[in-house]
Amino acid sequence: MTTEVLVQPGTGDLELVLFRRFPHPELFRVLQSREVLSRGGEKVICRITPSGHAISWYQGDLELHQVLAATGDQLPQSGRLLTRRPDRGQGGHVEFATGWRYETLVSVEQMRAPQYAQFHDDLESDARRRGLSLRFWPELGGREPWLPGLAVLWAESRPGCLVISAFHTHPAECKIVRIQSLIEQPQSAAPWGFQSGF
Repeated sequence: MTTEVLVQPGTGDLELVLFRRFPHPELFRVLQSREVLSRGGEKVICRITPSGHAISWYQGDLELHQVLAATGDQLPQSGRLLTRRPDRGQGGHVEFATGWRYETLVSVEQMRAPQYAQFHDDLESDARRRGLSLRFWPELGGREPWLPGLAVLWAESRPGCLVISAFHTHPAECKIVRIQSLIEQPQSAAPWGFQSGF
């Protein structure tokens, strides 16, 4: 697991955006990246960025891009299919004429320090075994952080769907940003679903 020093946006300064086309690559500094290929031409690329992540999914002519970024990152307004604020505990879904469906639930969980430290340790242990992860030291303006931050992404193949989980820890606030996303195949699609590399 890589360790960096990053300026981490506060949980109240984050937004989750679903795009139909990938925003200009110069908008993102990619810290970690992994591509996952699956049956039938589906492809998933997961990227960890300084503010959060960018996850891309491709299937034929359909592509979706889930981006967690700071509200000040100046993501384009055009091409947005869905925008949610994690600190408001929002969910949403988008259905496509082709039968595919995207659904997400985003939230921020406040914890007391002992529970946060335990969750952090458990998440770091899980991240060693699977998924894409980044361990970083948040820049706190001269103060020493008591724990490193973690960004963890993983994908799970289930019959007829792909489940993507994202966790971003914020040690300065003792908060966890959780994002669960589901991409479901049309009912007429092949029954084997996705094959995940995580």
